Amino acid sequence: MRFRPTVTIWFIVLAPFLTFLMVAAGSFWGLLVLFASHLLLVAVTLVPSLQGFGPVLTRYSTSAKTAWLTIDDGPDPGTTPQIIALLQKYGARATFFLIGAKAAKHPELACMILDAGHAIGNHTQNHPGFSFWRFGPRALAREIDQFEATIFRIGLAAPIWFRAPAGLKNPFLHPILAARGLQLVGWSARAFDTQILDSSRIVERIKRSIAPGSIILFHEGHRPAVCLEALDQLLRELSAEQFRLVLPPLRELLPTGHSAPWKTSLNAIRSGRQFARMDQYYVVLAEALQERLAVIADHPLRGQNPDAHLLRLKQASERIEQLRNRLPPDADPMLVHYLGRMSFSKALEFVRERYLS
Repeated sequence: MRFRPTVTIWFIVLAPFLTFLMVAAGSFWGLLVLFASHLLLVAVTLVPSLQGFGPVLTRYSTSAKTAWLTIDDGPDPGTTPQIIALLQKYGARATFFLIGAKAAKHPELACMILDAGHAIGNHTQNHPGFSFWRFGPRALAREIDQFEATIFRIGLAAPIWFRAPAGLKNPFLHPILAARGLQLVGWSARAFDTQILDSSRIVERIKRSIAPGSIILFHEGHRPAVCLEALDQLLRELSAEQFRLVLPPLRELLPTGHSAPWKTSLNAIRSGRQFARMDQYYVVLAEALQERLAVIADHPLRGQNPDAHLLRLKQASERIEQLRNRLPPDADPMLVHYLGRMSFSKALEFVRERYLS
C-alpha cells in the first residue's frame, strides 16, 4: 500500500515557507497562515474522526440495521470471558482491539476470542495513552511491530485493523500503517464508558449515535461491573429492535472505487491459479470445506470401504491445504486461524457469512 500525503499535510509543511515569503514581502497576513496551519495540526491530532493525515474508518456502507462493535483494551480475565458469553447469548459479533502486553500475559484469551467467532485488532503493545500522539516514527513503529510480534508468538495471524490509543494520531502514523498494510479504525458511536459509572447512561449515549453502518467504541477491564452491565443492556435492547452487531464484509468497509488499503491488491495468484474476482476464491474454498465435512460424515463409506474413505479424506484435505496456501495476503485473521486449527466447520460458516452472503 502506498501512502500519499494529504492536502492537509502539504499545507502544514509548506505554511512556514509561505509565511516567510509573505512576511518578507511586507505582509503580516503570513502569520495568520502559520497560525492556521498549527491550529489544523492540533485539531487533526486530537480529534479521532478527522482525516487530515490519512483515512480513518468511522463507519461502513450498508442499508441494513447492522453496526460494528469494537471493544478496546483487552484481553482481561475479569471481563473478556463474560463479554464473549454475552455476545454469544445475543448472537452478536465484535472486534477486540487488544493490547499486546495483555495478550502476552493471557494468550488463551486472545485464542478464545477468535475461537468464539470474533476478530482482533492492533491496539499497540503497551497502550501509551495520551503520549502516543507525540511519538516519532521509530517509537510508533516499535509499538505496532511489538504487538504483531506478540501475536505471532501466540500463534495467531496479525490483524489488518489498527486503533490508536485514545484515537490520537500524528502525521507520522499513516505512512507507518500503510507500509504494514494496516487500516486505522475510528468510531462513530461512543459513550465515554471508562468515565461514566451509570450503565444506563452509557447505553443511552451509544444508542443516540447508532445508525446502519456505525462503528461502536466500547472498553473492557476498566470498571468490570459497569462494563458488563452496560454491554448486556445494550445487546438486549439492540436485539429487541432487531439491530444486529456484525463483522462487516471488507467490501462494505471500503468506499466505492477505492483500492484495497492493505499490503497488496486483492488477488489470488498463488501456485498457478488466478481468480478473476476474489468472490470466486471464496466460493471454491467453501466448496472444498463442504466436501471435506461431507467425507467425514460419510459413515457408510467408512464402514464398507475404509481405504476409499481414507483416500477421499486425503484428497479433500490436500485441496483445502492448497487453497490455504493461496489465501490472499489480506485474508481475515479469523479465517486464517480457523484453517490453521483445522476448524473446518467454523471456517465454512465464516466464509459463507462474511464473503458469500
